[in-house]
Amino acid sequence: MLQIDPSIILVFAIVWILVLVLTKTVFNPIRRVMRDRDEGIRADREAGEQAEREYTDGLQKIEDDVKKARAAAKKIGKVEVNHGQTSCQTPDAVVYMDKTLEHRKNQAAKKNAARK
Repeated sequence: MLQIDPSIILVFAIVWILVLVLTKTVFNPIRRVMRDRDEGIRADREAGEQAEREYTDGLQKIEDDVKKARAAAKKIGKVEVNHGQTSCQTPDAVVYMDKTLEHRKNQAAKKNAARK
C-alpha cells in the first residue's frame, strides 16, 4: 500500500504558506507598480495624441489666418508711407509674408534635421 510520509505534508504546507506570504509582500506590490506604470504610459500616450490634435488644429487655424491676411494685403495693395528723410522702406506685405513663411519653414526643417 502507498504510504505518505508526514514530512511531505509539512513541506507542502510550508510551500503554500511561502506562496501566500510572497504574494502579499512581493508579488502584489510588483503587480501594483506595473499596473500604475501601464496606466501612466497610457495616460501619457493619450495626452500626446491630444496635444498632436491640438497642434494640428492650431496649425490649420494659423494657415487659414495667413490666407485671410494675404487676401487682405492683396486687396489693400501697395501702401505708401512717408518715412521722412530716412532710408527706410515699406515692404510689399504679400512678398514679406511669403519670405517670412519660407524662413520659418527652413528653420523648422533645420530643427527636425538636428533632432534626427
